[in-house]
Amino acid sequence: MTTDAQAKAVVEGMLARDRFSAWLGLELVSVAPGACTCRMTVRDEMVNGFGVSHGGIVFSLADSAFAFACNSTGFVTVSIENSIRYPAAIFPGDVLTAVDLGAALGARATLVQFSSAFCAPCRAARDTLGRVAADLDGVAHVEVDAEEHLDLVRRLAILRTPTTLVLDASGREITRATGAPRPAQVLAALDGVVA
Repeated sequence: MTTDAQAKAVVEGMLARDRFSAWLGLELVSVAPGACTCRMTVRDEMVNGFGVSHGGIVFSLADSAFAFACNSTGFVTVSIENSIRYPAAIFPGDVLTAVDLGAALGARATLVQFSSAFCAPCRAARDTLGRVAADLDGVAHVEVDAEEHLDLVRRLAILRTPTTLVLDASGREITRATGAPRPAQVLAALDGVVA
């Protein structure tokens, strides 16, 4: 079994030889076996003709973090297919990170709920999501105050509260829904993730 220190040594060695990630300005935030959080600041030369970050730059951050996480156990791996969703524009000076929630992800899945103070459906969503997470091993429920995290709301294109994101174990968004979900809806959304 790979320790955190061993995983960090593997990833730091990869990064030291990765000239493209160095050009991106990629920084390691945290490393563990099978997981890696990276961040970078979007620079002026990384924008497209519309003044926002080129999609290839954003994808490159995700691709590097994915490669570091997959190889952190010491086994050489490469991907044969990737995809990405661009939920919001990224501007010069924005700092990108793979984890912005301020809470640990679930080992199998995470239910991220964006809420606001005077939102009655948010309370119902909190209760439902909390109960589902408590009943399933490896599933976490993280509530994010939308008013306190406007940068994250903008980046993830959260348009109303409550909005719930279902993340897989790596923190990748699988699906999202608005409104107070019923337990059966949450279990159905998790079905392919925690199976």
